[in-house]
Amino acid sequence: MKWKHRMLALALSGAVVFGAAMGAAAAESDGYGISMDDSTLYFTNLTSGAESAYTLEGERLRLYGQDGDIVAAFTDGEGATRRISLGKQKRLELDGTLSEVVIDESLPTGVYVGISASIENLTVNAASGHIYIDGTVLRAMIRGRARVQIGPDASLLNVLALSRGVHIQIDSGARIASAYAVSGASICGASPSFVKKVATPAGVSPSTGRNRRPTLGSSITLGSSQK
Repeated sequence: MKWKHRMLALALSGAVVFGAAMGAAAAESDGYGISMDDSTLYFTNLTSGAESAYTLEGERLRLYGQDGDIVAAFTDGEGATRRISLGKQKRLELDGTLSEVVIDESLPTGVYVGISASIENLTVNAASGHIYIDGTVLRAMIRGRARVQIGPDASLLNVLALSRGVHIQIDSGARIASAYAVSGASICGASPSFVKKVATPAGVSPSTGRNRRPTLGSSITLGSSQK
């Protein structure tokens, strides 16, 4: 799968809601997943399998919350800004290849980055839900008091804990090339020599290379996880 997304400032008038009863139904089921294939963004009902598709022009996808609902914001193939309301659900699943994903602190749910997902830049701004990464991410930038777990099948080039209160748990088997943490941020499951401490977020400037992916030859595989 190939994904491209761009987030712009979005007007309230552009909102789209899937189904009149979707909000109530999603609260009791798995709700919707988001995936990408050949520059087409898909919103898939994980219970019925029904899909809604949008051709994309941009490269960023923004996820945030409004009145307790999940909202996905992006630019469509005609250059129009879109706000897609997914109602309420316990966890949002991401799949496919994305250039950039921004998770706002207002997002009211957790996010699962699937094994087949590949994200170039992932920004987590103190999301209230648990963020679980099991796919490939070139650069993960974590801020606020976000809680992130990096699963055993994940591959990441750079992990950046940029705020006091960030907590990142790295599970056994995860492949990480480098990790950076400011004072007061916690990265568990890695030895002190693995995590580089920096004084301020401004001091963190690792280069990822926009078209590179972590390779097993340059990655570090953690032997154990700690709590």
